[in-house]
Amino acid sequence: MVTGSGGGSGGSGGGTAQNGLPCDVARVFSQKCESCHGPKLTNGAPVELDRPSDFLQKSNLYPDQTFAQRSLARAKDSANPMPPAWTGESLTADEVGILTTWVNSNMPSGTCTVTDTSSSGGGAGGGAAGGGAAGGGAAGGGA
Repeated sequence: MVTGSGGGSGGSGGGTAQNGLPCDVARVFSQKCESCHGPKLTNGAPVELDRPSDFLQKSNLYPDQTFAQRSLARAKDSANPMPPAWTGESLTADEVGILTTWVNSNMPSGTCTVTDTSSSGGGAGGGAAGGGAAGGGAAGGGA
């Protein structure tokens, strides 16, 4: 769950933490990217995208672009999209708009709070995102 501002940490699930992303951006990554690009990489995702610093790093395959820029490019790539078509979780036009505005505004930070609602461990929610919302480039390249 993504909410306004605040912070803190939790013990075994149900904790909260500021993730440093604007809430609308955090919401997109939390809902569409975190399952593969979160703290525990899955489905061949090559990079974690759950902290603002992750998005600012340069892409391995496209060193002239940050992972945020690659995420946006992959979100707009109909031939090789992020999230991949097999997930059934493609980004809406509004979600692509949110990412476009954020990336084109030089990826400003925010004070959004992410709540970890999982029941299996994990204190602080840590990040919105697993990120490749759009791409950071998991399965199929793009990183």
